[in-house]
Amino acid sequence: MHSTGIGGNEMNDNWSKKGKFIQVYKCRDDSWKIADREFIGTHMDVATVTLPSRKVSYVVIGIKGKPTVPNDDFLKAAEEIYILSNSSIVQIIAKQRTDNPHIMMIECVEWNRVSSRISELKLLGYSVGPDSSVEFSLLDGQAITLQCSGNISMATNSKVKLTYHSYMDTAKQEVCLQVVNEFSQKDSSVYFGELQFKVMSDERDRRTFHHIIHGSLPLTLPQSNRNI
Repeated sequence: MHSTGIGGNEMNDNWSKKGKFIQVYKCRDDSWKIADREFIGTHMDVATVTLPSRKVSYVVIGIKGKPTVPNDDFLKAAEEIYILSNSSIVQIIAKQRTDNPHIMMIECVEWNRVSSRISELKLLGYSVGPDSSVEFSLLDGQAITLQCSGNISMATNSKVKLTYHSYMDTAKQEVCLQVVNEFSQKDSSVYFGELQFKVMSDERDRRTFHHIIHGSLPLTLPQSNRNI
């Protein structure tokens, strides 16, 4: 057990006159819990929060609400605050090489860097491919699963995973594309497929996500070498 102090002029029992104030905590592999605390100091204005172990990293949040609010609602509010404060708005970029569209770079980038990153990829020779995905919210450290469908597949893996971290410029993976059936879609000049992406809830971390994020981007490969 170890303790940490949180100061504040109104963090003592006088809160009961204005509302209910509690501290909650969680570690990576656990759910939110209400912390044991003790008020110390000359004016009893420092709350000492007791946590279970020195060897674990915790997130501690203080929440104020009406005295009638149930403790379970405080725990739910803590999860919402945690998700909002640790989330980024991102987009998926998929660009193929100009000289060989079978080689594709997939990236997850924060929304305000998408335009500049597309320009950088163009200079590197990746200028073919769909527009970027719609914007969506991603929690720091959350993984995106991507796979191809239709008449285009990945040559080496059926799917890839990108783990996004806000301190990184981008999460990226280069893949090689191949045609599933060269004799299909013979009336078109290109083969059609999709790059599908999905973000699932992380059961290991017991984090609560209200929905599964999913989407897709259209892909094409030229039929220049198709046998007629």
